Amino acid sequence: MKINHRLLPILFGLLTFSVITLSGTSGAVRSEDTPSQENAVWEVFTDQSHIQAIALSEETLWVGTSGSLEQRDATTGEIVRVFTNLEGLPSNNVSALESDESGGLWIGTDGLAYRSVSGKWTFYNTENSELPDNDIKALESDGSGGLWIATYYGYLVYRRANGEWKIYDKNNSDLPYNNIWILESDGSGGLWIGAEKGLAYRSASGEWTLYNTENSPLPNNDIWAFESDGRGGLWIGGHYGGVAHRSVSGDWTIYNTENSELPSPHIRALESDGSGGLWIGTESGGVAYRSVSGDWRVYNERNSVLPSNNISALLRDERGGLWIGTAQGLAYRSAGDEWKSYKEKNLGLPNNDIWALESDGDDGLWIGTHYGGLANRNVSGDWTIYNDENSELPSIHIFALESDDSGGLWIGTYSGLAYRSAGDVWKVYDKNNSGLPYDVLWNLESDGSGGLWIGGAGEGGLAYRSASGEWTLYNKDNSPLPHNKVNALLSDEHGGLLIGTDDGLAYRSASGEWTIYNTENSDLPSNSVYAFLSDEHGGLWIGTSHGLAYRSVSGEWTL
Repeated sequence: MKINHRLLPILFGLLTFSVITLSGTSGAVRSEDTPSQENAVWEVFTDQSHIQAIALSEETLWVGTSGSLEQRDATTGEIVRVFTNLEGLPSNNVSALESDESGGLWIGTDGLAYRSVSGKWTFYNTENSELPDNDIKALESDGSGGLWIATYYGYLVYRRANGEWKIYDKNNSDLPYNNIWILESDGSGGLWIGAEKGLAYRSASGEWTLYNTENSPLPNNDIWAFESDGRGGLWIGGHYGGVAHRSVSGDWTIYNTENSELPSPHIRALESDGSGGLWIGTESGGVAYRSVSGDWRVYNERNSVLPSNNISALLRDERGGLWIGTAQGLAYRSAGDEWKSYKEKNLGLPNNDIWALESDGDDGLWIGTHYGGLANRNVSGDWTIYNDENSELPSIHIFALESDDSGGLWIGTYSGLAYRSAGDVWKVYDKNNSGLPYDVLWNLESDGSGGLWIGGAGEGGLAYRSASGEWTLYNKDNSPLPHNKVNALLSDEHGGLLIGTDDGLAYRSASGEWTIYNTENSDLPSNSVYAFLSDEHGGLWIGTSHGLAYRSVSGEWTL
């Protein structure tokens, strides 16, 4: 089976951005030997290193990642269980967590989930509840069994303890903006709301007050983090501008990289130390601590065991220690300044945005990710990661993979074409040192004889590299290629090549003859062709912008 690599993000989006393999199968899957689902056993692989939310519930530390929900021992930090979509989660991407007074846990994901202390699950979404949007960004308990819910598309939702729902938006309230990022209770029934266009406060009586850069000293309108100061005031962190403090009396103080030791103006998380001090999680600058007396200390990858300087979540525990969620794993700092990193628990898939898959020829799998580089999982389950720091890979953005008969791998990236031999020798090709007309490569297809067909972004046409290293370029000017934008490639057993373009389907035979199919001379439903799949009967499935077509080996069309 050959799937257009450009469609893989769509395919894996349906599978919650997870790499999913079927137990008992390896290598390419042909349509005639697709396994029965009756005895299928599924296994899910996700990148769990990017931590997005942390919550404590009794003796459990809950960690929401871009690839799972982790249940950890709150004392040791060791993983007890990992929940994915196989355990019933609507999505493996967990964006928000909030524990309740009964020991249960609210989970923001693709919709809203609740796990009781006994382990019973309840799910809410736009179809079975009054939830107006499934993209959950923030959760906050009201302290009385109710829950505030912020969604990406501009809804503030309140679910009462009795199950009644109330929806706030720009049309029925003074909520001034869309894209809510963060919520914080004031402890008296009021609610602070942070979004991309400012700060709002809703009092317990329902009155609204708005703050932005025009009517207050707020340094930036894109609010990412809140924390109460314990005295009725509020600490505020944003996308840019540092940390702001608004006292209970309405006085403002701003801390930034120019007037303090703050290591970055981008603030992702805030957490009180319980004694008037403040922990500050930054983007790219690590963790900063400001004591109640105004002294500063900064922790980063150089002077601590932080897995990453990109901090996404902070949570203080009852022992005075601090849990730190980063883009590359979890860390813990005890009250006595002892550190432990849990990065080793998350080795494996480097990113959940999967664009390309290819067998490695030894029952293992090559995986190309959009933001994490190249991964190999061998038959024993061991992982090896290649990126632009530890290899000659020209980019961590991988769009296409194609293996050859000698155990090597061709890699189409955002910055050119790479080849990794079976002996781990690398060669990189781009517009400057080869016949490539482009550097962003969407499609790769072997010709079965050591040559490689290449389709890229833009309108550079179709490139071919022979086994001997000679380059040939086909475009509208020098060939019958109907369009220079190549969307899909598929070779056949006769040495020919199918080419999907923005202006029809082309077939180039091994002898160099061309045949063009379009909406005028065939039953093709659209000239924009994006995907191919051949079957065991010699027929061809064709994915277009206006539906699916099938052409039998005898030339008959079915739509």
